Amino acid sequence: MKQTATASLAICLFFLLALPRLSAQHSDLLYLRSGVLLLPENAGDFDMKEVDPETERVGDQFFRLIRFEQIPTAGQRQRLAEDGILLLDYIPHKAYIASLPAGIGAGQLLDAGIRSLAPIPQHLKVAQNLLELPYPDWALRHGKLELSLKYYSSLPVEEVLAYCSAFGIEIVRHNGRNNFLLAAIDPEKVAEIARLPFVAYLELAPEPGEPEDFKGRNLHRTNAIDTEFPSGRHYTGEGVHALVRDDGFVGAHIDFHNRLDQEDVNSDSGTHGDQVSSVVGGAGNLDPKAKGMAAGSIIHTLNYVPDFLDSTLSLHLNSGVLVTNTSYSQGCNEGYSVTSQTVDQQLYAHPTFLHVFSAGNAGAQNCGYGAGSGWGNITGGHKQSKNSMAVAALTSEGLLSNFSSRGPATDGRLKPDIAGFGEDVMLALPGNTYSISDGTSYSAPAIAGIAAQLHQAYSESNAGQIAEAALLKAVMLNTANDLGNEGPDFKFGWGHVNAYRAALSIEEKRFFEGEIEQDGLTQHLIDVPAGVLQARIMVCWSDPEGSEFALKALVNDLDMEIENPAGPPFRPLILNPSPSPAMLDLPAFPGRDSLNNVEQIRISNPGPGPLSLFISGTEIPFGPQKYWVTYDFYYDEITLTHPYGGEGFAPGEVEIIHWDAHGVQDSFLVEYSIDNGSTWTSAATLAGNARLLQWTVPDQVTGKAFVRVSRNGISGQNEIPFFYRRGSGQSPDRAGMPRVHPPGVGFGSGGPNL
Repeated sequence: MKQTATASLAICLFFLLALPRLSAQHSDLLYLRSGVLLLPENAGDFDMKEVDPETERVGDQFFRLIRFEQIPTAGQRQRLAEDGILLLDYIPHKAYIASLPAGIGAGQLLDAGIRSLAPIPQHLKVAQNLLELPYPDWALRHGKLELSLKYYSSLPVEEVLAYCSAFGIEIVRHNGRNNFLLAAIDPEKVAEIARLPFVAYLELAPEPGEPEDFKGRNLHRTNAIDTEFPSGRHYTGEGVHALVRDDGFVGAHIDFHNRLDQEDVNSDSGTHGDQVSSVVGGAGNLDPKAKGMAAGSIIHTLNYVPDFLDSTLSLHLNSGVLVTNTSYSQGCNEGYSVTSQTVDQQLYAHPTFLHVFSAGNAGAQNCGYGAGSGWGNITGGHKQSKNSMAVAALTSEGLLSNFSSRGPATDGRLKPDIAGFGEDVMLALPGNTYSISDGTSYSAPAIAGIAAQLHQAYSESNAGQIAEAALLKAVMLNTANDLGNEGPDFKFGWGHVNAYRAALSIEEKRFFEGEIEQDGLTQHLIDVPAGVLQARIMVCWSDPEGSEFALKALVNDLDMEIENPAGPPFRPLILNPSPSPAMLDLPAFPGRDSLNNVEQIRISNPGPGPLSLFISGTEIPFGPQKYWVTYDFYYDEITLTHPYGGEGFAPGEVEIIHWDAHGVQDSFLVEYSIDNGSTWTSAATLAGNARLLQWTVPDQVTGKAFVRVSRNGISGQNEIPFFYRRGSGQSPDRAGMPRVHPPGVGFGSGGPNL
């Protein structure tokens, strides 16, 4: 039943892409997740006597679906609010769920620009998963059905709790800040509860989560922003508070010495959280090869709660937590759910807060998107939120792990957002021991840890200010190394994270902010230096939570274009979300993006001088909308990122040499020197799409070692010498460490390391 529903939604994407045209032709039609709704022009005929006090009215307000002649501006919305008309949720196009004052008349509606209003159909207030019987065992507790209850945000929470008590609705959990409750009711009373006037929507409680188990610093270029020599960068995430929402207490380990805050944990059910925490910020005190991303961060821990109504938001507000990680699944292809709305609402209302999620380990599954196995299998509603980041898993060679879940999101948006190392990861366990495991459980905390590092980079470059999450997200996505198809795709997202380039963008202030209103148009000039082979410009914004009724999750729709003196304007890269494997696997192409709150334009050989970037407010029902623009330039250069300098290698061990370069033309020559570059020995000649080499460290002793990568007279090498000597940097025997993923799982697919 669920697969049929989600496949039908995927088919509706064809109509979604044509919505502006269809709406222009059929202005009385509203396109919803559940179908098409007719909204005739009837505001002039409204009579308060039509309002049902049992299903629509709460005190001195009632709730209706309304539609305007034109989307109101911020100033107009302010005047509406002064008249008691509150716009709560947006449904494309020009329609809202609204709170209206009791006693309002037809003349006032027309004066406000409202052309249509209608009772909210009761069947829309009940999610499909509440209509599918029998209910799953995990949703039933002591004979009660647990469900997510959304109430209208214009109602005070104390008033809602009193109503719930009066109608026999048991409150399981709420955080007092988001207009969502986890509630328990008699299973046969779903329809009755949905009719209550304060209830906006009911959905089955989120499925209980499961941990997503299955040489990241160098692959992520984190080693280049937390270096081994005094004159290098040292972005350890020092003083940045991160939260791991997992299986409870993290056990004693020297890698977390004096950096754990576990006051809010109430139980312990495993060691998955220990492992995840070690990727976020393990210090590598016992073994440097187990060092996490943000080794100076403060790590808070919580027991995982799938509805996000726990103390997560309180830890941001009261303890300064800036980034969280959740590496738990929650069903497959769950769609834009109440949990998705909760996450987006939290991040939109608190701009410096970022949630990071594992994309999932369901890469081979068919979860009903409509394209068969291997597509549309992101695991969990929280991961389909717009303002968060969902992370795919890579091998140490930058290939997509076979288990890594793929997009799109149910409404066709890009998921995953980015990719990180998730195979054969060395992880801390209690008692100063380590294990080896695989899964997007470990690629996600790498991104969370890098976000903490970038917070430090931003703070140090901006007089102690705190970066907004949308900016850090944009910087990571815009500077990611392409993998698979050029540009974004539904396997790798925007590519694998490059912490070094992201930090450079922050240090060199290659970003700015703006604000746009409905029908607004803003021009920005970006100066391009000489010698640029490719310019990448990205706009990103934190979007209000979408409506459970709408066909797409995006609310505020911005568009970007760059003027092209030689022809049509440059437009952002978009993907085809049609439910067909062939369509989903096509490369991105320029077009108008009406689904995502991240857009990027790429321009090859732009030439020196200013680029004219135009941001337009195509559909801004809740404005003004703030946005961030970041840009990056790619030159004919080679940057060696590992070894970077100061490392200690052991003879006979295999180390992975990493470098960055633009383009795939011509081959690379990789060489090493043991005498400060006086003489060089060839290590390998590699194809132009290579960006790494597995290199066996020579059986020699030196403190003057260099690696050089060159192509067509251009070269890059480590900044200062590294060294290798017998016993240096040796780790405990990895073959003897316990593995967590099931044996026999195959890994590794994707494309060249571009």
